[in-house]
Amino acid sequence: MQSNGWFRLSRNPLAARFVCVELLFMPSVYAPCATCYGARYNAKTLEIQYRGKNIAEVLAMTVDGASPLFAEQPQVSHALPVLQDVGLGILAAGAARD
Repeated sequence: MQSNGWFRLSRNPLAARFVCVELLFMPSVYAPCATCYGARYNAKTLEIQYRGKNIAEVLAMTVDGASPLFAEQPQVSHALPVLQDVGLGILAAGAARD
């Protein structure tokens, strides 16, 4: 796993958010990372907010939920109605592209 200081990079999506605890004679247990609590960003990054939401909260929002939040941002607000019009309003803003 790599870190550039702002967020944690990993090819395994679980590795960036959870810590594997291996126990003898029992299946492995995954617990949220104690540093980021599963958000994948360090505390300093999570302190930055836009309209009361940090980056992890914004990326967890659906397109429908993000539309009112970014209504006054023309770079974003013009794309969101297009996604809603084709029925993709339920997608998470931070959904993987693959």
